[in-house]
Amino acid sequence: MAILLSVPLSKQAVADLRAGDAVTLSGPILVLNLQAVATDAAVDAWLSTGRGADEGWVCCIATAPVVLGSRAWTVARIDEPDADRVACALLAAGSRGLVCRGRCLATTSYALRKYGGVCFRAPENWLEGCNFRAATEASGIDGRVFSAHVVTQGDGLVVAHDAQGRQVVADA
Repeated sequence: MAILLSVPLSKQAVADLRAGDAVTLSGPILVLNLQAVATDAAVDAWLSTGRGADEGWVCCIATAPVVLGSRAWTVARIDEPDADRVACALLAAGSRGLVCRGRCLATTSYALRKYGGVCFRAPENWLEGCNFRAATEASGIDGRVFSAHVVTQGDGLVVAHDAQGRQVVADA
């Protein structure tokens, strides 16, 4: 049976989750375009759509298609160095949940424990099949899309890494 979660995530809800738990997530999610963010820029520069909450928000780290509308955004691998740096910065800025693929590197694992966050595993095409109630895009610098703010309704995920440091085998 899936655990029902609403965004923003409370500290208690995150603390109760265990790696391997199936969850159903509803609420606003920030989809961040990994290819457009400058990893040395301040986090606020990436979040042009706003987070919708001071803390407890969920961010899906993704890559946008070269031509918007040609295909859906794809969920990024967190085990790549750029995604790892972005994930750590997002957690430090107040995110309590990450949606991505792959296995967390040691730095993201530490940040999840330090800031009380979880990482949800999603397939590469997760954004294509989500039940979005609303979606808006925001432009970044030079016309590149930095992020999209979506509201999801009851989408299934699995906790890949919990706030206590436990991690389940992720996709290859």
